[in-house]
Amino acid sequence: TRKAPLIDLFKDIFSWLPLYSYVDAGKCKIIILHGGISDKINLKKLNHISRNRYVSIEVSPQSKTGAKRLTEEEENEYRQIQ
Repeated sequence: TRKAPLIDLFKDIFSWLPLYSYVDAGKCKIIILHGGISDKINLKKLNHISRNRYVSIEVSPQSKTGAKRLTEEEENEYRQIQ
């Protein structure tokens, strides 16, 4: 169908959008994100994530090592965006 290429294009575009924005408004600091924030999120880790590896939180990325499963470090990184 003609829908598949369009859906793939949107997935690619969304994979490059930032996960969050941070605003230092003087007396207060504001974090802007879609969907809420978990108590498991570590902003320092989130800043170092290769954003384009994560097209969807519904589909985990492939391991950088080529293994079938993510390494523990990759799994922890992936949890930051869920």
